[in-house]
Amino acid sequence: MAEEVIAYIEYLKSEIKERPQCMMFALLLKCKFDNAHMFYDNNHFITLIEGKYYDWDGEAERTEQFLMFPDGYGDNHIVNHYHAIKDRFNKQAK
Repeated sequence: MAEEVIAYIEYLKSEIKERPQCMMFALLLKCKFDNAHMFYDNNHFITLIEGKYYDWDGEAERTEQFLMFPDGYGDNHIVNHYHAIKDRFNKQAK
């Protein structure tokens, strides 16, 4: 799975061109990998996928400061972004 995640990160980098906000990148990974969970340390988001953490740079390290960002938690802005991104990827997959 790690190779698939890294390949997807490299694909996103080739398509996006500019480094997105870490929250948006974590949402992109969460939309692609159903078993992904987002973590936040008051400064940066990382994404847990099958026991490994990832961000824009590839595999990331989780320190004690990172806490799980609950699914569905947060203001409507974050939740709406998540659903918009997920819908876009679902349409592209068809």
